[in-house]
Amino acid sequence: METIQKVFSAKNLPFIVKAGIGILLSLLVPVVVSRTIYPFDLGHLEAFCLMPAEHLLAGKNPFSFAFTPPYSMVTYGPAFYVLLAVGLKIFGFQFWWGRILSTLGFAVCVWAVARIAKHLTGDRDAMLAAAFLALAFFPGQTWVAMMRSDLIALAFSLSALCLVLTTEKFGAGRLLAVVLLATAAFFTKQTFLLHVGVIGLRFLQLGRRREFAAYAGGVGLLTAGVMFFLDYTSDGGYLWQHFLHARNLPFGIEILPFQFVQLLKLPTTLVFGAALLIFLVGKPDFLGRANRADLISALRRPETLVLFYFAAALAAAVMSAGRIGANINYFLEATFLMALVFGLIYHDFKRKSRPALASALVVLFILGGVVQLVRTLRGEYFRWESRPYYEEVTATAARFVTPGSVCVSVFPEIARRAGCAYYFDDYAEYTRGWEPSLDAIFDREIKSGKFPVVIWNDPDFHEKYPEYEPVKMTRALPERFPPPYLYVRKPAP
Repeated sequence: METIQKVFSAKNLPFIVKAGIGILLSLLVPVVVSRTIYPFDLGHLEAFCLMPAEHLLAGKNPFSFAFTPPYSMVTYGPAFYVLLAVGLKIFGFQFWWGRILSTLGFAVCVWAVARIAKHLTGDRDAMLAAAFLALAFFPGQTWVAMMRSDLIALAFSLSALCLVLTTEKFGAGRLLAVVLLATAAFFTKQTFLLHVGVIGLRFLQLGRRREFAAYAGGVGLLTAGVMFFLDYTSDGGYLWQHFLHARNLPFGIEILPFQFVQLLKLPTTLVFGAALLIFLVGKPDFLGRANRADLISALRRPETLVLFYFAAALAAAVMSAGRIGANINYFLEATFLMALVFGLIYHDFKRKSRPALASALVVLFILGGVVQLVRTLRGEYFRWESRPYYEEVTATAARFVTPGSVCVSVFPEIARRAGCAYYFDDYAEYTRGWEPSLDAIFDREIKSGKFPVVIWNDPDFHEKYPEYEPVKMTRALPERFPPPYLYVRKPAP
């Protein structure tokens, strides 16, 4: 018992946190490297992000091609595609640039929550604890190095939050930076809105009405101006795709709790829940014992705003999890805020001389994070095991195309590497019945027989479209990842 007390003592607590960071990084870095250099889609429709970026490079509005070739439905905001376009311009068609951007976004998110934790507590150890937990949560581990917009948008929003939570003095330069970062998050992924309100609340907490008005006006005018420009230059395509058509996307109330339950089952989430409960029960106002003056004082504290933001982000993620395409990435914002909240909890436990409790929680987080990362690394093994099959599909498809050919592919990178341009970047929008006119376009184009090659995710595609016949590969289908099936145009009778 005495040995355990020494190990979990206040003196050893910072070392345990630093050791946890080192252990998690030693497992996370191989995941990042594996994903960054993998030559094919990681299984989250990354390649469909590249066509809008190519349209930008050509000087075209990417929201203009829903109903005209090459048929593109734009999923994210234009800022994301501008960043991808830089890599396409310099390095050509590849994935690694976008994956590095995602990894940098992850790193900025870790930095932001750590810096906020240090400022709010004045405790360097709390900063390390927040950074440690940001590495331990599964959504971040799953989404890092994915060429998707989530972590980049979150990096913008948390950076803006960091600017307003780490000072009470707002010069023109800082205020402008907050406006630009908050707006950039929305135009990177249009579902990122909570941070805009939370930042406004911080100005009101501080009694900075002038700064609040400047911030609200700046974000409002900039957002309205960019939206008007995008919609005007796309003949209404921007508002239709992102806001009007988006209402037609399926939302299943019955699957709403699924992703949340999956998150709750993760070991790191369970440990955080226990830590949060212990922390809240130990607060004098948790059971309503605080007087009115204490409550008013608490409402003005940045820590209260952080807890509110966390609760709102978690609630928003749970409520949106029933939407088609929902995945663990919907909880990224909430889990990074969990890391920030844990930095506050860690400081509270340390200040109240409860190092054994804090140490035990950190050790449990380490174990949980390791379990999750080992599972993730196992997934990377199976990913690379599937590579020969994808390469065979690519090489086989190349035999059926001629220069200037256009193909259809659920894996656009295979079409491009086979020497083929491609139509229909976000194929689900054209095949799931969400907008009948889009489905009609896909059906008409496929039945025309104009495409020498179709690479699809359905082994029975040729039964619906007899204009094409399947080509069997010699290699076995991938064990854990969705296989592409190759179809070629039947020769004319």
